[in-house]
Amino acid sequence: PTYQTGAQFRGDVIKHVDNALNFLPKPANYLFLLFAGFFLLGLTAVRNWKYTLLGATFFGLSTYFYIIISAGHNGKVHTIAYFAPLLAGILLVYIRKKYLLGFAVTTLFMGLQIAANHFQMTYYLFIGIGFLFLSELIRVLLKKSDWKHFGISSGILALAFLLGIGMNSQRLLANREYAEETVRGKQILEDEKQNHASKDGMNRDAMLMWSYGKLETLNLFIPRIYGGSSQEKGSDRIMQNIQDLVQENATSQEEVDNIREGFSSPTYWGEQPGTAGPAYQGAVVCFLAFLGFFFAPKKYKYWILGASMLAIMLAWGSNFLIVSNLFIDFVPLYNKFRAPSSILVVVELLFPLIAIVGLYSFFNNKNLTTEYKQKVLMYAGGGVLAFLLLMLIFGKSLLGFYTET
Repeated sequence: PTYQTGAQFRGDVIKHVDNALNFLPKPANYLFLLFAGFFLLGLTAVRNWKYTLLGATFFGLSTYFYIIISAGHNGKVHTIAYFAPLLAGILLVYIRKKYLLGFAVTTLFMGLQIAANHFQMTYYLFIGIGFLFLSELIRVLLKKSDWKHFGISSGILALAFLLGIGMNSQRLLANREYAEETVRGKQILEDEKQNHASKDGMNRDAMLMWSYGKLETLNLFIPRIYGGSSQEKGSDRIMQNIQDLVQENATSQEEVDNIREGFSSPTYWGEQPGTAGPAYQGAVVCFLAFLGFFFAPKKYKYWILGASMLAIMLAWGSNFLIVSNLFIDFVPLYNKFRAPSSILVVVELLFPLIAIVGLYSFFNNKNLTTEYKQKVLMYAGGGVLAFLLLMLIFGKSLLGFYTET
């Protein structure tokens, strides 16, 4: 329906703010928001413009954003662009104790986040934010202090979230009404062949169709480890040549059909049925993020590590059903969304953040001894080099150039 794509709601002030921020032509507007949003997050975390600029570059140049822009997923990249400033507002409250400023920033970007109208991305972000909340809760439980700050901060953020949601009430209510009549609503027909997540969720098989392969996750560090796009230039001609060769040498039509069914794409051989390209974060970014988990303060590294690990496991979808089924069956609203591989956007936000926080701490935290720094660099650097050598030597046998069907 029209209200899903461009309807104007009466009194929709937050959308006017969104339009003002998107003053550049598409897709430059999204790229501007990606870079500028992370710059705000970086200033909140490290308060040094040089490290912040580096982090914004890491985040803004993630290949996934350019892939989804080229695929026409404007709402998705628009929503992701507000990830960083929303997280900045939350950190201002919890970490920096800037209550009024944090409240204002969180309220504004919560409203803009929902106005961008891709609720799946917002939902995934809040899975990551949940780890920040748990980290703060565990911290005050262990210290048996700072209860006042935790209570005030949580109350302020809860109010900010409610106000941000309230700004979009018309949009959310309209979307809720429409969703009931789609595959995300209640199932009115029974089909034993279908694997439903529940009586009011998507078909489980459809939900998990675009699941990232476990080794395919290495795309974050090594580009094109399972190929590139499944429809790259020249792939159609290659497939036609292969099919002609099969047709000439097969002994029966059944054999031809079986072989054709086994072919996915000559340019992509991962677990997904198809892809527009690999989600490459960057080798430097991943390495610095890895170091960041050793050098960053505890108030950052534990919740970022937990959120990143869970996001990766959820991205595996049908390839890691023990976690996927748990979320589908017991976590509210999770069964409304498909393509679990897209939750990797949370990792693509958090890796640059922990990278610059760790880098800043490495050069400025006097509590880190030179001996400790050298030991971490030696072991981490040696481990990464050993891993790369293993991939060079055994990569072909480990990864192969085929897709199981």
